[in-house]
Amino acid sequence: LLVTVILISAFRRLLLYESAYGFTRQRSYAHSFMVWLGVLLLVVVLLEIWGKQRAFALAAIAAALGFVLTLNILNLN
Repeated sequence: LLVTVILISAFRRLLLYESAYGFTRQRSYAHSFMVWLGVLLLVVVLLEIWGKQRAFALAAIAAALGFVLTLNILNLN
């Protein structure tokens, strides 16, 4: 629960930076990484509830792949 609070706080702080100073490549990387980290956190909680902790590696790989595909779609070059 505390990690979720920290993640939401960091996301809101990043939104404040972007509204004040605009988007940069690093802020876009951080934004998409925080979203995928939140998704992974939610999946880990669900895996704990369902008792399927062995699927964590697959969930982590899927989140990493989602992050990479999101950067590819955003095309920040």
